[in-house]
Amino acid sequence: MILAFADDSTMIAVDDISQAHTYCEVIDVQNGVWTFLDQHGTILRPVFPTPTRRTIFGRLCSPDSFTLTVTVERRPDLLQAVFDGSVSVDPGPRIRTRDELIKELRTLC
Repeated sequence: MILAFADDSTMIAVDDISQAHTYCEVIDVQNGVWTFLDQHGTILRPVFPTPTRRTIFGRLCSPDSFTLTVTVERRPDLLQAVFDGSVSVDPGPRIRTRDELIKELRTLC
């Protein structure tokens, strides 16, 4: 499970990277709008296969995808925010409510 926390105090839980692409725009990921965690609170760092570049007309071209790599950093405060209700859980492909997410996290941890 991937937990995607937006900088507007909302989050969504997705099952895999393809679902993360559906809900999290690459440009927003590049700009740091999203923080990704696994179900244990470990940060998943976005990696972009191609760098942002300028076209011959000066426009910026962003990569069209990203991957996530596991780090040693942890953000237990973001997981706690789910339990405390201080972040809003947006409906996702499988987990639709905060209560469903809490139940899932308790079974996985």
